[in-house]
Amino acid sequence: MMLDINIERLREGFWRNLPLAIVVGGVLVFEMIAVLANRIYGARPRELPPGYSNTKDWAAFCTPTTPTPSRSPR
Repeated sequence: MMLDINIERLREGFWRNLPLAIVVGGVLVFEMIAVLANRIYGARPRELPPGYSNTKDWAAFCTPTTPTPSRSPR
């Protein structure tokens, strides 16, 4: 029209990028279906024991179990 856009130049990479676009689109559709299925059929929430703290579990996970060798200053 009035913008003088070359449509053929815009379509050059279309067929080359189509397989990747199909894969990405398929992953997105799968994720949407998974979210909807979870809402419809729903997983029961985990029941945690009283006094459970994920912060304490994380600290226990991050604490090294073997002592690290100490370096002497020179």
